Amino acid sequence: MTNLSNANTPNIWTQTIPDAEFILLNDVSHFAPLQRPEQFNAAILEFVAKVLPKEAGNGPSATT
Repeated sequence: MTNLSNANTPNIWTQTIPDAEFILLNDVSHFAPLQRPEQFNAAILEFVAKVLPKEAGNGPSATT
């Protein structure tokens, strides 16, 4: 069985998934949205703002 969670997992994901990023959230485990919701939400919103096209009507800088 393959171990999907080890020290190299973030590198494998970011190298094989287009636009993937590894963001380390301090002092959290597998429950980041519950343990540090502000830190988790900020990271998600920042990532989404980068990968979704502004032309699609996402974010404050979208044109109407």
